[in-house]
Amino acid sequence: MANLPDKITIRNIAEWTVTDASSLQFLQDHQLISTNPACHRCNANMFVVADNGRKVPFVFRCHTCKAKRSVLTDTFYSQSHLTLSEQIHLAYYWASQTPVSVSEVHLDLSQHTVIDHYNFYRDICSWKMLNNPITLGGIGVRVKIDESAMYKAKYHVGHALGHQTQWV
Repeated sequence: MANLPDKITIRNIAEWTVTDASSLQFLQDHQLISTNPACHRCNANMFVVADNGRKVPFVFRCHTCKAKRSVLTDTFYSQSHLTLSEQIHLAYYWASQTPVSVSEVHLDLSQHTVIDHYNFYRDICSWKMLNNPITLGGIGVRVKIDESAMYKAKYHVGHALGHQTQWV
């Protein structure tokens, strides 16, 4: 797996997504797309071949039985209709906490598409954290936990907050 720089910039993303092939290579290098999966028919290794006329112009093809399948099959991206470059850019914008409205304009995508993908990314992070909990402290380690009250008062100054207060 290729190493990412400590700080990822939009320039890095632009370099990694210059072509469809470089976008595919980036996703394969970071194990988001398989490099040569087994064929579902004959179990031989499949290889990437160009298949123009598709939004993602690559498929896996088996040299033994000639079966084809999308490079996105069995990946997070399998239900998406975005190009590989758009996928990478959108993930970058989400991780950078870029507002949906800005991502829409920069990537020329609909608000619905951007929101859907932002929600997918959030769901994956939630799933990962729930399935791999971190332990705070340990034997002989003291952990101090503070509480904070979160509320949104805005223009109702002086009103009781009551049910609007959220303790975290």
